[in-house]
Amino acid sequence: MRLITFLVFLFFSCSLIAQNDTIITDTVSKPLFRRNIIKWNPTPALVWGGGSALFSYERVLSPHQSFSVSIGSLVLPGLVSERTADAASFNFERSKSIGYTIIADYRFYLKSENKHFAPRGFYVSPYVAHHNHWWESQANLTLNSGEFINADINAQLITAGFGAQIGYQFSLFDDRFTIDLITFAPSYTFYQLTLGADSDSNFDFEEYYPEMAEWLLSKYPWLQSLTEEQLVDFKGSSNTFSVGTRFVIQLGYRF
Repeated sequence: MRLITFLVFLFFSCSLIAQNDTIITDTVSKPLFRRNIIKWNPTPALVWGGGSALFSYERVLSPHQSFSVSIGSLVLPGLVSERTADAASFNFERSKSIGYTIIADYRFYLKSENKHFAPRGFYVSPYVAHHNHWWESQANLTLNSGEFINADINAQLITAGFGAQIGYQFSLFDDRFTIDLITFAPSYTFYQLTLGADSDSNFDFEEYYPEMAEWLLSKYPWLQSLTEEQLVDFKGSSNTFSVGTRFVIQLGYRF
């Protein structure tokens, strides 16, 4: 009888221990995520001023992987206010710029480098990006002969590329808010730059397309993918491939 009582006691004790182990194991293997993050990207506004509105959405797919997509309007400064060419002085008025951008990436939060689950910690990810920007300006030209000409000058820049990025995402205040830092993101990008002019005058604007392209390059150094050799033969449109990089700060809310 004592033996039977001892065996029954031992059986229930082992069952209780097994249940506790199961609870602990389930807690570790099935962490409670806040799988969604909505982010705001203030980087363009900090670099070029207000007007841009870029947002992104990140979805956690597993404890160490997520997918993110960014979209929004991108407003860049207008063309330079005044430039002097060989035979004319260009004075740009009412210059404006607007555009949009779309970026998607797939993130790997490295298990060996992070104590926490995604979307917190160090990550690497491939990404693709597309940008489309255009500028419109009214230009007043003063020729060396003294003649005045009014013209509408426009430019468009289209880019499409892919690359890989490295970043770190902080999760703060009970995992409700995030700070996402993309610190290194080299890419291989296709650029297409197009210039055009519309005027009632017979003035040959095409002769000044290379100089206009140079003016854009001087204002936006990240357009330096268009080399001097390409600018010499610039006929209003030029395209090239180039390697570049980017730095991004994003502020997010988890839910």
